[in-house]
Amino acid sequence: MIDESVSCGPTPVGADLDRDGDQDLVLGVGFVLIWYSNNGNGTFAPPSSFGGEGSVPDAMVVYDVDGDGYVDVITASTNSDQIAMYRNLGNGNFASRLVIAEYSSARILHAANLDANPSLDLLCASWMDDLLFWHKNYFGSRFRAMGRRYIDMDLDGVPDADEPGMSNGLVSCAPDLNYAITSENGSYRFELDSGTYHIATQGQGQLWDLTSEPFYDVSLTGTAPVAAGLDFGYVANVDTSLIIPTLVLGNGPCGSMVPLWLTYTNQGTRREQGTITMQLDSAFSFGSSSPPPDVQTEYLLSWDFDSLDFFESRTIALVVQRPGFGSMGEPFTNTMVIVTTDGAGAIAGTWQTESSGTVACSYDPNDKQVEPLGYGALGAVPINTNSLSYTIRFQNTGTAPAWTVSLNDQLPAFLDRSRLEVLGYSHQPSSVNINANGELEVRFESIFLPTRDTDPLGSQGFVKFRVGVLGEPPHLTQITNTAAIHFDFNPPIITNTTLTTLVDCDLWTPLISNPQNDLLEATEGDAYQWYLNGEPMLGQTGRWLMLDALGSYQVEVTSIYGCTALSDATQIIALSFLDHQRNSVVLVPNPFSQQTRLVYSEPLTSNHAIDLIDVHGRLVRRMVGNGSKELLIERGGLSPGLYTVLVRSGTGTQQGVARLVVE
Repeated sequence: MIDESVSCGPTPVGADLDRDGDQDLVLGVGFVLIWYSNNGNGTFAPPSSFGGEGSVPDAMVVYDVDGDGYVDVITASTNSDQIAMYRNLGNGNFASRLVIAEYSSARILHAANLDANPSLDLLCASWMDDLLFWHKNYFGSRFRAMGRRYIDMDLDGVPDADEPGMSNGLVSCAPDLNYAITSENGSYRFELDSGTYHIATQGQGQLWDLTSEPFYDVSLTGTAPVAAGLDFGYVANVDTSLIIPTLVLGNGPCGSMVPLWLTYTNQGTRREQGTITMQLDSAFSFGSSSPPPDVQTEYLLSWDFDSLDFFESRTIALVVQRPGFGSMGEPFTNTMVIVTTDGAGAIAGTWQTESSGTVACSYDPNDKQVEPLGYGALGAVPINTNSLSYTIRFQNTGTAPAWTVSLNDQLPAFLDRSRLEVLGYSHQPSSVNINANGELEVRFESIFLPTRDTDPLGSQGFVKFRVGVLGEPPHLTQITNTAAIHFDFNPPIITNTTLTTLVDCDLWTPLISNPQNDLLEATEGDAYQWYLNGEPMLGQTGRWLMLDALGSYQVEVTSIYGCTALSDATQIIALSFLDHQRNSVVLVPNPFSQQTRLVYSEPLTSNHAIDLIDVHGRLVRRMVGNGSKELLIERGGLSPGLYTVLVRSGTGTQQGVARLVVE
């Protein structure tokens, strides 16, 4: 007797659910499934339950559906008319219920190999419909192509067991043009269908030469479904250091402890040694790190490293305290510097990166960032920008640990997927691939990411990658990018959308116009600086300039895309009034229909009163200064006609007057 307290539905099924070599027992009890782990000595552990989504199981089969080595559970239910799978995540845990199909009174299940594929398919009988349904299992297709990119130390074009792999390298598969990014040991794998394929390595920059064939043409058939040993050997053609540093700050509210990941990758042709230095912004506080620093002061930390192999990545995980509420809105910068040395201790190279931003107390736990950030809301960057770097940060805000996290990113058309490289990650990805539609998928299998409530620091992660800009995109090309973050079988979390605008600043030419006497107007932009006879005019940083001197005028304008250029010179050889008053008022445009702008010769403070008087002498509107030399006047309820604009000081003294026409 195992358990007298339960009465089961379908016949209990025996299977090794925990992969310890013993047959465990799983059965349905009411709306839930329970299983008993076999202790191996004739006894069973207390029951563990899963499921419970309101579906009474009437039939059950257990087998490894997805080829991960763990036996999964599939049930049929007549009260819900559904076939559902519970994926075995290992360690005695099962994923949430995944509905496979819906049939009327589905109650008989059977697993069998019906298509010569190594994975078992699923048969389901519906007694109300008098039909038998076949669900083909596409997990672990038997048609595949695989190989390895490696460093060919003996130059023989054949991979040896002791020759290191080249991780983070691209291999393409045509005709659909899928891409696989090689794993830590340099291996890659394509899950395919029968057919003919062109498998090619995508090169390794200018530091490495191929010692093997650059591609393989293979045919996958029913009698030869696997093409293995499609290896690509490389040898260094120069002796040089190249370290890629990556610095990513985790998420959290003001004053909280958050992760700060320091990743460094050897992309050079030497095994490296050296020192990593971390300079924290003074608004941050150091908590801990793994590994601990070799040297530590208040804001300066350093670690020594050695034997960093070819294409090896290492991560130092810090815990730091974010600035408090008193620093909200303040800028910050954390800096990471890597110095490598040769065998004699001489400096071989220096690399630096920064993590900067503005202190904010609200945050999105799952977001996306782009570098360079670019100028303004449009994220303007130079037209010749070679690549963009994206960081996807994720956090498990659910109520249960996540066993699998998948990041899916549809790469925009203007990005060159053949130039994608992973720069850093919080957890080792189990696979990184780009499908034929240009969607990047980064999967973390068996990550066991805890929830935010149980582990605010451990529940976070990230991946950072760089991808080249394709070809020569036109001026003002906009590149948007959004990611979908999947936690197990839950609906995806959609991140914010990043925006990058490619700008050719050589096309930016600001102009000067003369809309009214004694007034100059610059092309609209974000910032201005006026010049008289080649010298900057102190305080003249607005779009309009009131003239009080003869000479040659220019204006430097920064556009909404961050481009800065100096206009051609405008010669002023006469003014309207020889005794020109400094305290004068100009309205532009005048006449106007919707809005006009008052330009004054000095800042209009809150003590200034600006009055609009109609032709009958009535005050129709009173405004006050805003600290600027310019004041926007909206039409609002003003009737068409002639008005007088009076500028008065705080004591009521009239300081300026002008006529205004409303159309």
